[in-house]
Amino acid sequence: MKAQRLIPLAAIAAMLCLPSAQAWAQKEDSEKAKTVTGCLEKGDQANEFKITDNGATYNLTPSGSVNMAEHIGHKVTVTGKNTREQAGGTPAGKPAGERIEVTNVKMVSTTCP
Repeated sequence: MKAQRLIPLAAIAAMLCLPSAQAWAQKEDSEKAKTVTGCLEKGDQANEFKITDNGATYNLTPSGSVNMAEHIGHKVTVTGKNTREQAGGTPAGKPAGERIEVTNVKMVSTTCP
């Protein structure tokens, strides 16, 4: 008899935990390292850069002592923390997109195709 009462309580407890588990999984995905390769370009703002990989354009900001300016116009591979830009954080008329806080940059070629 007691077991029959515990089953609905366990189901309710599981349903209450589900939304927080989904939010945790989404946060974990956005914090994973992202690596992209392409031609490094100067961005719209100071200390901001752009790279296009397989048709997707990423906005890049260097983290710590990463020097990206010396690689403008080069084909590079960048690795960093992938974050989603907030709508208010982009210049007028530009949609929010992915931003990578770059922790490592590796030159692939001094020229871009």
